Amino acid sequence: MFQLIYHLARLMARPDITAPIASATSVEQVSDLMKAVELKLDAAAIKTLDDASAWQ
Repeated sequence: MFQLIYHLARLMARPDITAPIASATSVEQVSDLMKAVELKLDAAAIKTLDDASAWQ
């Protein structure tokens, strides 16, 4: 779940993404997803995640 939180936070930081979509099947998952709202990534962290998920 930790990776999902970082990637969701990354999507929310992008100005070209209007509304990232995530789903949950339990209250615990909703709580985990809400952590992404509180997570503020700096430019270096966003670049690292972008590089790691870039199409090769």
